[in-house]
Amino acid sequence: MSTRFAPLGAGALVLALAFPVAAQRAPAPAALVASAETVPAAVTLAEWLPAEIGQRWAIESHRIEIDWGDTPARVRERAAAGADLSGGASESWVLTVPAGDGDATRRVRIDVGIRTRVPVAARELARGTDLADTDVRWTERVVPGPPKGETADPSGLRTQRRVSTGEVLEEPAVAPGPWIESRDPVEVVFEKGRVSIALRGTALGEGLPGENVHVRLEDGRRIQGRVVAPGRVALDAGGNR
Repeated sequence: MSTRFAPLGAGALVLALAFPVAAQRAPAPAALVASAETVPAAVTLAEWLPAEIGQRWAIESHRIEIDWGDTPARVRERAAAGADLSGGASESWVLTVPAGDGDATRRVRIDVGIRTRVPVAARELARGTDLADTDVRWTERVVPGPPKGETADPSGLRTQRRVSTGEVLEEPAVAPGPWIESRDPVEVVFEKGRVSIALRGTALGEGLPGENVHVRLEDGRRIQGRVVAPGRVALDAGGNR
């Protein structure tokens, strides 16, 4: 998605008055095509689109950023009445502008993003860094496409490669670190019905949540189990005989 987003200006105020529902978190309409037939004549395309897309995506219209590409400014300032808008599954939308002001009917592709608060690296981070609060800085960025839900705090995750200052902290650059490291002391548990056995051992490799890891028990036997918690490995019934 291009970074050439048109800034939102006074149009946000016009739309708040003309379309108060757009500022609310109303459910998005099921239809993927919207018409501006009932839009007041004074409202331009540049003013109508943030409200319409915000309503469709159920977010505040002031967070919408639109990249018009090479669409002439005179088209953006055309009255919205009679225009059609389709799309919404991704950042790309198609705007059909009716003929007028000496222009023929035209179809315009616009790319849309959302101003979103995202976590970025507060400093350069080496591969294998377990993120602390001081490694994370929150900033606003334009994220292409429809809402993706709440942005999670990456603190506690581990960098999978070198991360530059200001880079967004998201997968695959960061991911959960292993619950067990090689040579960690671990508890090995076996449970079946009312039978519960706990043994001690040493991990022979690292393991993420749900992964299998080999363990050498205190008596020298080598077994394999599933990582179920930090420092804890579970044996499946019937395995490791």
